[in-house]
Amino acid sequence: QAYAAEFNKYNVPKKVTFLDAFLIVCVERPTQPIFNCEPMVYGDFVKHNNNAGVVRERESERNTPQAFSHFSHWFSKGQYIIVDIQGVGDTYTDPQVHSFNKTGFGIGNLGQDGMDKFFATHRCNNICVGL
Repeated sequence: QAYAAEFNKYNVPKKVTFLDAFLIVCVERPTQPIFNCEPMVYGDFVKHNNNAGVVRERESERNTPQAFSHFSHWFSKGQYIIVDIQGVGDTYTDPQVHSFNKTGFGIGNLGQDGMDKFFATHRCNNICVGL
């Protein structure tokens, strides 16, 4: 959410938000007690990019998701990039963070390799240029 708020400060054409996730702990289920949940969103769910640099075909129709990933790398001074951008409209869910030092953010954190894969397929668009 913090990176989305910073991105939105730059007068971008479409504001970005992320769904708030929360945990439910079921004490009656001792072997699998924890569930990760988020609000239901309605509409066409689209995966815009993934953590291995793949960009959705015809993604040129949607500049905001790619610009947001690029922005996250720039804003963090190369320490992070937020990818695996997916959701309904510009409400995103379940992103993946790659960190320069490859620590934290789970097994999907591909570190610098993940960052390189994003930039190997990324084409700056009018939003990137305006940031």
